[in-house]
Amino acid sequence: MASFVDRVVLHVSGGTGGHGCVSVHREKFKPLGGPDGGNGGNGGDVILRVDHQTTTLLDYHHAPHRHASNGGPGMGDWRGGKNGETLVLPVPDGTVVKTKDGEVLADLVGEGAEFIAAAGGLGGLGNAALSSQKRRAPGFALLGIEGDSRDIVLELKSIADIALVGFPSAGKSSLIAAMSAARPKIADYPFTTLVPNLGVVQAGDVRFTIADVPGLIEGASEGRGLGHHFLRHVERCAALVHVLDCGTLESDRDPLADLAIIEGELEKYAVDMSYAGQDGEVVPLNHRPRLVALNKVDLPDGKDMAEFVRPELESRGYRVFEVSATSHEGLRQLGFAMAEIVKAARDAVAAAPPKVQPAVLRPRAVNESGFKIRREEKNLEPLFRVLGEKPERWVKQTDFTNEEAIGYLADRLARLGVETELFKQGAKPGDTVVIGEEDGVVFDWEPTMMAGAEPWHRRAVPTSGSPILVTAPPAARSVRSSWSAVRPRLPPAPSLRRSARPGSGPNPSADAVPPSPLRKADWKRTMTSRDVTEVPAGGTTDRNALAGARRIVVKVGSSSLTSIKGGISEEALTALADALAAKRNAGAEIILVSSGAIAAGLAPLGLAKRPRDLATQQAAASVGQGLLMARYTQAFGAHGVTVSQVLLTAEDLMRRSQHTNALRAMDRLLSLGVVPVVNENDTVATHEIRFGDNDRLAALVAHLVRADALVLLSDVDSLYDGPPAQGAKRIALVTGAHDLEGVSIGKAGKAGVGTGGMMTKVEAASMAAGSGIHALVTSTPNAAAALNGEDVGTWFSVNGSRKPVRLLWLAHVASVQGRLVLDDGAVRAVRHHRTSLLPAGISAVHGDFEAGDAVELAGTDGTVVARGLVNYSSEELPRMLGRSTRELGEELGSGYEREVVHVDDLVLV
Repeated sequence: MASFVDRVVLHVSGGTGGHGCVSVHREKFKPLGGPDGGNGGNGGDVILRVDHQTTTLLDYHHAPHRHASNGGPGMGDWRGGKNGETLVLPVPDGTVVKTKDGEVLADLVGEGAEFIAAAGGLGGLGNAALSSQKRRAPGFALLGIEGDSRDIVLELKSIADIALVGFPSAGKSSLIAAMSAARPKIADYPFTTLVPNLGVVQAGDVRFTIADVPGLIEGASEGRGLGHHFLRHVERCAALVHVLDCGTLESDRDPLADLAIIEGELEKYAVDMSYAGQDGEVVPLNHRPRLVALNKVDLPDGKDMAEFVRPELESRGYRVFEVSATSHEGLRQLGFAMAEIVKAARDAVAAAPPKVQPAVLRPRAVNESGFKIRREEKNLEPLFRVLGEKPERWVKQTDFTNEEAIGYLADRLARLGVETELFKQGAKPGDTVVIGEEDGVVFDWEPTMMAGAEPWHRRAVPTSGSPILVTAPPAARSVRSSWSAVRPRLPPAPSLRRSARPGSGPNPSADAVPPSPLRKADWKRTMTSRDVTEVPAGGTTDRNALAGARRIVVKVGSSSLTSIKGGISEEALTALADALAAKRNAGAEIILVSSGAIAAGLAPLGLAKRPRDLATQQAAASVGQGLLMARYTQAFGAHGVTVSQVLLTAEDLMRRSQHTNALRAMDRLLSLGVVPVVNENDTVATHEIRFGDNDRLAALVAHLVRADALVLLSDVDSLYDGPPAQGAKRIALVTGAHDLEGVSIGKAGKAGVGTGGMMTKVEAASMAAGSGIHALVTSTPNAAAALNGEDVGTWFSVNGSRKPVRLLWLAHVASVQGRLVLDDGAVRAVRHHRTSLLPAGISAVHGDFEAGDAVELAGTDGTVVARGLVNYSSEELPRMLGRSTRELGEELGSGYEREVVHVDDLVLV
């Protein structure tokens, strides 16, 4: 087992900072005393410190991974978390700290010298520290940041004044033993000494250290022997002493030849630049003061050899000493000569004026933003990478499970000028923006524009108690941009929205203001996380969530708008418009997804019932759409509300560019106070007309506009566990699929004018609830009561978090072009471990698809487990099946080392 180690690679990481706390102070008769969440503690540092009792790096050779303790989380009552303990690692005097690339980070010389190898992470601020005049009761805190983590190289370079160099068995260890109290191992065979030896010598009033370099032979600079490996231990020396063996028994060696070889090896050794003098120059080893010790003169042949070579050495300028480690002959003279050189070197250092670097204060330039944006390209699409200490740190501090925290991050980025710079560099809606380097957080950037007043709103503070009501002052007009995080390294979160809505507070009508012109100086920002965090089934069941919703999608079917005689019922349509307009004028934003175009066109075409052939259906829709919009315009106009027509199909949402344009148009319409009336585009649609997919379209629209609630209006007032006429019971609450087991759900609308029935409404409501949107199914006459939070209809409790639009599109809209069959291991990895799909886990490929198309991922039994966007075409994949990415990269190139389906482009089904 090694007992001496002078070079190790050390993996160090500072402690992670503790998270800030979200808490509200509570006292008797004072339940809401304001925020009192404390700050998280800072993580501990990893420090290297010189300790004279440590002489080797052996401990770090056996345990190279060192981690400081983490900071404690903040607590309520303004209590801060405990700071992590600093981890102090003792190192020998003379340890040099380098990066793996050879850059010198520190040279630790002298007892107590220290270097922070890895700084601990900052603790997160609690909500008490985040409160301000504008943010009286923050419902969020900042996360602690991970400490620095890096690999460093430790090299021990002994502190020696004099270095003894020479061939093996020249007597270097014997000289150290004879001149000092050191007791190195001494034997009569070469390479006895395997580690550098140090000894302390006293000559007169000068005390100095000497060290030897073991195993220095010819070819050491090329890796032969041990000398070149240990020459680092004499880099700090003031002088060298050549120990020449005058009593060697080898016929091909003599002192002069040995000296020439050793001088050549010293010349080839490059001294570390960290040992430069005051003038910045490094003195090579063979240019430093040198003495020659002709050793073993106690032997008869040794004495003769010394006398023979001495004149030649002196003629070359060397000071020569004839010595014997056995008889101690000449050692006193050699010691005083060494002391003379050491004293001269020390006096020169003391006489030189200290080199002091003047402190230079460089304030940040006025036009320096503190970040930079680099435009790149990935998969033939633009990518904008934001780099800078502040934005990268802010992302790490953000809790993506909290809406306010996301908004706070967006505001910080806005104030820093990130969005303005993105616009300048030509970023467009839907472009990818990355904050950080390769492991940074990726966002889909979708700027939208909003106008109106910021509402007073309810803000739930996640404490151990119940939620509290917080009032926030209304803000000015704003232009907003939505950021959807694609691959955050932080905890995944629901897609949250922080938006300005007129009049949704305690007195909505008083809060509402007319739409105003947009002003560039009033920019605010929104941000939504891209990943999903599931929440327990049986989530929010309070119907007041619908009463206080700020953006609501309402879907009404054809059967709910038709009269007994056929055609659209003026009474039903007017009643619906009255309810929705009242809600709109109370401050909410309403999007109406309306069927009925075909039904409205039946009477003008003289048709008694809904036609079966597609061409006639499209003709009826073409006639009816204009009539339907005319009636909506008249009915809403009576309340001073403007409506617009938006023609969509589910297929329109399949292409990202169309999806983004639809979102921008919807947001702009709502900001102008308009109620968009979304119709399925029956004149061009096929699947939607025949299968009543307008309910599914409504759910997708709710996700598109980031609605707070979805209301599906039918001709039945609620969902029942059987036929209502037979005394069936109303199902008031659905928390999951288990609540619908054994329930028979109808599939037809009345009078044959609808195509969906209750089945498609239940599917759409379940889709919304599973993605974090409140959903309600009830009848059209109950619309006003439902919007006011009354106990009508069937409430679908939120049982999942809001999914990213991209993943929702992939799960419910994207057209599947093929199928990949996975082995059992790959199925487990995708389903349970949420990992990317690699070629090694695929056993078969079906279909014809290109890179970027949506495909199904199925097990060997045919069960579909997920959908994803594939990175290879169906022509490339077959030759890749069952093979590792490393093997493919070596054979086909680095472009084949990527995943078949990345985890961020994959959604479980």
